[in-house]
Amino acid sequence: MSVDPELKDLVRKAKYGDIDAQLKLGLMYRDGDGVAPDETLAFEWWTLAAMRGNAPAQYNLGLMYYSGYGVSEDYKAALKWFICAAEQGHADAQYKAGLMCYTGDGVRQDDEAAWRWLTRAAEKGRPKAQYYLGSMYALGKVVIQDYEIAVKWLTLAAEQGSLEAYVALKGIPAEWVEKHK
Repeated sequence: MSVDPELKDLVRKAKYGDIDAQLKLGLMYRDGDGVAPDETLAFEWWTLAAMRGNAPAQYNLGLMYYSGYGVSEDYKAALKWFICAAEQGHADAQYKAGLMCYTGDGVRQDDEAAWRWLTRAAEKGRPKAQYYLGSMYALGKVVIQDYEIAVKWLTLAAEQGSLEAYVALKGIPAEWVEKHK
């Protein structure tokens, strides 16, 4: 059986430390794209790239640890990798880190970190982050209750199709919603 020359070249580059090749091989093994799906190899390639600071690989490792895909479920490790990627501006990692800190899902609840990460993800247009941030302001949870800011974030999320945000807007006094449309 012959090995695809492009795959062989990609593996060679990855073995010599090419972060982009390591990331791509991780994706290929996760998805079974041109190779047999292999969670262990996806984890190994992403770990190499993540250790060298690749934010998408760090995020993917966070997802693996969070879901127990290919590794034992480990929320603390997941949060660690999400934060590594979030600190580099990875919006999805910012959302996941913020949500974990907000809910205390397998980790210590940290309201300040939740607000910080959710705000960063919301500012980058992530509707789920906008929903949670808007809800925080509407309920006065973590932050001082502020319907003006709540309406802003919930409206942005609802405009992107968030049913949760649309429902949350119904719970805010009508005069605030009308005033800030």
